[in-house]
Amino acid sequence: ITDAHWPFQIMEISLCAYFLFEWIIRFGAFRSKRDCLRDRWFVFDSAMLSLTMFETWIMLIVVAASEWYSSTERDDKSQNSSFFRLVRVMRLCRIARLSKILVCLPELVILFKGIHVACRAL
Repeated sequence: ITDAHWPFQIMEISLCAYFLFEWIIRFGAFRSKRDCLRDRWFVFDSAMLSLTMFETWIMLIVVAASEWYSSTERDDKSQNSSFFRLVRVMRLCRIARLSKILVCLPELVILFKGIHVACRAL
């Protein structure tokens, strides 16, 4: 996100803020807050929101701090590269989860294929 143009950065951050706002409203709708752990869609949305917040806000701060750190000390870049390797592995795990969801929900795959065919007509 740090390399993207500013309109994309604004949209990414505003969508994450919108999803956080939606999550807060949904959490507040539960009478007993323990019931949110029984609602599987809420648990799934919570996991997706936490990953999105991590990638959008926390990683943004970490990348900015690491760029500042590497600009002040140019000798040791191996620490930064090992951290970014870990981030790449986390992104691969996220893609693996998405593929697992697509295997469990074949209707979603059909929907995506239909959208793909419809986009070709444009």
